[in-house]
Amino acid sequence: MTCDRRVGRAAYYREPLIDKRPYAPEFFDRPGVSRNLAQDGLDGTFRGAEALMPYCGFLDGIEPFELPFGEPNVALACGRVDDHTRELLAAERAGLERMGDVRRREYSSGRRVARHALELLGIRDVAVTTHGRVPVWPSGSVGSITHSRSLALAMVARAGNVAGMGVDLELERRVTDELAGRVLLRRERERSVEKDWRTMLFAAKEAVYKAVNPLVGEYLEFGDVEVKAEEDGTFGAITTRPRRSTATIEAGQGFFQRVEGHWLCVFLVPYGG
Repeated sequence: MTCDRRVGRAAYYREPLIDKRPYAPEFFDRPGVSRNLAQDGLDGTFRGAEALMPYCGFLDGIEPFELPFGEPNVALACGRVDDHTRELLAAERAGLERMGDVRRREYSSGRRVARHALELLGIRDVAVTTHGRVPVWPSGSVGSITHSRSLALAMVARAGNVAGMGVDLELERRVTDELAGRVLLRRERERSVEKDWRTMLFAAKEAVYKAVNPLVGEYLEFGDVEVKAEEDGTFGAITTRPRRSTATIEAGQGFFQRVEGHWLCVFLVPYGG
């Protein structure tokens, strides 16, 4: 992935999939540009059209990292957790007075990177509100937010390119032997290439749930999903018994990598999944 430009504290990266022409996000909103997957020649896989490209924004001195995939028209923003309540839009302030200091820092940091990611797609000054603790994305977009105590990350796409997405960040070595026994299946623990894959697998399950739940509305326990990870940084998932979400989960594709002492897992569900 090559550097496109640096603006203030944020480094922005872009990489076209096939065609190297510098399409802007606004390209997709021009008259006559189809967002229909069938017309664009997409068949539910992530091969994508030549205009699709990922965008990344790295804030607060985050060392830029490459995305583990390049197919969908995805935007990602990553920054450090701090009190960013002054940057919240009015609609994002609902319930702020009931939050403790830690929750306020995490929430405001998550909304900050979410709006940075949206801006990379040309969607500006639109609030990311909340239903319960689930983000409500602007019409025409789909996304996911994750944070640890130190990092916040958001990923978004225009709704015409991906049906669902989930992201999760977990601090390395977070999953202890005792926790692994509760959240991972025996088969998952036995297949681990290295001991801390158990933390990665935990993050992968969280990413699967975040991607699938808004689409299907089904609550999933850790034991309901089995993750199969490969050494090339990809993973797939299946349900351990037939469920409403089975076809959606099995159609998705996962990716994992390390970022600043964390495991980052991404799960994408294509249309038709």
